[in-house]
Amino acid sequence: MNEQQQKIFQTLFEIIKLVQSQKSKLLIFDGFGEVKSMEKKSKSQPLKSQ
Repeated sequence: MNEQQQKIFQTLFEIIKLVQSQKSKLLIFDGFGEVKSMEKKSKSQPLKSQ
């Protein structure tokens, strides 16, 4: 592996670490996101479908 490839790999690894540390924070907001998307669906769809 040459120096350029190593730098790319290291950058990708840093991004993965950042994403993993953000996951716990994202999960907290997931509930609110689901509620919002459900509200949008219920408004656009007839009540019979629920």
